[in-house]
Amino acid sequence: SIPPELLNRFKTFSLFQNAPKTFFAALARSLRLVTYNPQEYIVKAGEQARSMYWILRGTVGVTSTDGEAVYAELAAGSFFGEIGILFNRPRTATVVARTKVLLGVLTKDALSIVLYDYPTIERLIRDEGQERLAMQEKRISRPSLYQQSVMQDALRPTIPLHQFINSPVDNIDNSISTREFLRSLPIFKTLPSDLFHELALSVEIKNFKTMEYIFRKGSVGRDIYFVVFGEVEVLNPDIPNRVFARLGSGKYFGEMAFLTSLSDDDNSKSTETRSADIRAVSDCEVLIVKGHTLEDLCKRYPTVAEDMKATAGERLKINDSVGNLIHSTEITPQDRITVDSLIASHESDIGIRNQESEKPSFRTASAASSTTDISADNTPFKNFSFDTHAATTATATTTTNTTLNNDTSLIPPPQARKSVQLSIPTMNPTGGSIYRYNNPPRLPFQYTSHDHRLRLNSINHGRRRSSVLINGPLPDSLFLKIFSYLNLPNLMRMSSVCRRWKQLIYLGSDLFKVLDLTPWSRDLNDEGLIQITNFVGSRPEVIDISSCFHITDESFSYLINEVGIRGSIKKLIMKNNWNISAMAIMDLSIVGAELNTIDLSNCRKVKDDVIERLISSKYDSKFGCQKLTNLNLSYCKYLSDKTMMLFATNASDRLTSLDLTRCTTITDNGYSFWAQTQFPQLQRLILRDCTFLSDNAITSLASSCPNLRELDLTFCCVLTDNSLAILYLCCKYLTSLNLSFCGSAVSDNSLVSISRLPYLEKLLVTGCIRVTRQGVDMLLSNSKSIKYLDLSQCPRANVYQGTNVEPFEKKPGTRDAYLKVSPFDRIVKVVL
Repeated sequence: SIPPELLNRFKTFSLFQNAPKTFFAALARSLRLVTYNPQEYIVKAGEQARSMYWILRGTVGVTSTDGEAVYAELAAGSFFGEIGILFNRPRTATVVARTKVLLGVLTKDALSIVLYDYPTIERLIRDEGQERLAMQEKRISRPSLYQQSVMQDALRPTIPLHQFINSPVDNIDNSISTREFLRSLPIFKTLPSDLFHELALSVEIKNFKTMEYIFRKGSVGRDIYFVVFGEVEVLNPDIPNRVFARLGSGKYFGEMAFLTSLSDDDNSKSTETRSADIRAVSDCEVLIVKGHTLEDLCKRYPTVAEDMKATAGERLKINDSVGNLIHSTEITPQDRITVDSLIASHESDIGIRNQESEKPSFRTASAASSTTDISADNTPFKNFSFDTHAATTATATTTTNTTLNNDTSLIPPPQARKSVQLSIPTMNPTGGSIYRYNNPPRLPFQYTSHDHRLRLNSINHGRRRSSVLINGPLPDSLFLKIFSYLNLPNLMRMSSVCRRWKQLIYLGSDLFKVLDLTPWSRDLNDEGLIQITNFVGSRPEVIDISSCFHITDESFSYLINEVGIRGSIKKLIMKNNWNISAMAIMDLSIVGAELNTIDLSNCRKVKDDVIERLISSKYDSKFGCQKLTNLNLSYCKYLSDKTMMLFATNASDRLTSLDLTRCTTITDNGYSFWAQTQFPQLQRLILRDCTFLSDNAITSLASSCPNLRELDLTFCCVLTDNSLAILYLCCKYLTSLNLSFCGSAVSDNSLVSISRLPYLEKLLVTGCIRVTRQGVDMLLSNSKSIKYLDLSQCPRANVYQGTNVEPFEKKPGTRDAYLKVSPFDRIVKVVL
């Protein structure tokens, strides 16, 4: 007998809705129940597949290999792992338990035995797996999309895939709900059930960024677009600043061009034009059904075409069709939304984000998808493919996406990394003419410095490189690409294999741009650092020697001068380097002309004279780091008010981020120097554990830093409600404010003042004993932008006017509560 709870859970799976009870009995006999705790790995990408999994309780996350980035979630009622056992492939993704999860595990052999007597269910499972695999292969055939989308889309909110929201990462199964999504669309309600599998295999999914055009009026195309999630708007360029309609999830557009083409001749099909502009209002994902695919279905099933025309006719009557919206003259003023307000709001948000401290910038998948064809035309491998089928697929994709590439993207393309370009001719050419081979472009002359020639000469031992070594089986560019994925110890071993590899490793300009020595911090000494410096040369631009306790001035000065004089250091991280003297650090002022970030956290010998040397007068360009914008001086306890004066006089126009954690010898007098000038670029200021700061210091800071975005005042216990009111008046652009453990400084009145900050998204008031539920309610009700609130260790968070009230309901297994707050209907995460 099957437990009723397990039987009911089986019946919730869409694949088992019509299954007989005998199937459930056979499945229950073979199924093994396994429980996983949160953050526990279930499967890992690349390992051999032996089982498939049915989620009975809880949720799992599809994550990156290290588990840091969550790309998607699967909830109860979903399954995964069928691709590996049905198609004999290794795992294509890493799956981690998000909550405590109960899984039904079915091995490959057990699945074959169970499905042997139920071919219909086996067909459904195989079709579902084939659809997912087909979508995965389509994304793999466009590698540029993967390279540009993984890191940014990892920041996307995680939403369960069973709600038809898919992850844009290529190595993750994105088509898990394609069939169900197509089946739920009214336009396909009359299609036979067996056709949904064929249709799901032929569709494409694309992502578009906010304010990016999907297609423009007059562009050629008859594909139909279905909004999976997000929102798009209908525009007419002939009537500017007007929005004719907005289409959300489940809506579709482009059907009028297709239906019109059904009655046209073959010549007019290729000239069918769009009647409106379609632009994404928010980040959205659309499912594209090709016109030729639908046309083939209509020819095989004429009733489908008639039903589609009837559906379109009904939409015309109710003004639901895009074509009718554009040509109709009965559009009410309520339907017309001015675009100026939307653009102004969008640009203001972009401006706020762009003024944050410098961070790496990545293009999103939508921007990459809109330029796929352009980049494909410029690559030297456009006529070369190891797989004929892959080449055909890429060509077809290029042809069908032509209309999309004319759109203008609001996100500028990133600078491509310089690499050696290879020009490979088409394989097996039909003719033997030498004119079929493209000559590579002639590279401009580049001067080789004397130091570089000496380094090359020392590697060659004074002898000319043999021509035999040049004609190896693989080009140098391929070796350099492989070397770029190896760490420092492996590269040092590789350099001893042969002279050719040694030359490539010693002279490859793209190697060792980032020199991170923290993995060997406990063992690295002066001798080792000097050897590493000789090995990497002057190529590093980012150097991290944090917690390398054994290095002294000898090796540090050698490193800085070798890299700084002949190269260009842009970022130096040297936290917890106790044995490096102030004089050695001052050498940075001579070789750090390009230095923009310095982290001197817990460098005990840093004093005012070091800061004076690093940020010398703006009128003296011979010394000092003139491009220094980010400075971390946390736990440098010997800094005094003189340092604050130096910031005000020499660096007020360029500092964007400053960390003064635990700099307790800086008093209110030091901050008074800031009141006499402005820091227009300063966006991030960390003052943790500055326990002696008073309201006077906050007044000086607030008046001099009007564009501050992030402020941390943790353990600043002397502050009062007045200082927080000043922040509201002067620092309007704050997005993150940390007031944890400020004692009696934060009260309900403080929260009322903070609620008036128009852009505040994150607020931490951990351990603030005066905060009550009344102040929390006022904050949540008045703030339009708050998204994260930390109330942990607030003993009166559940007290309202002296009366205990019901606490917020926590998510099981966590300390988090998610509240839907009126009147703006936004979700706020509250940590309790």
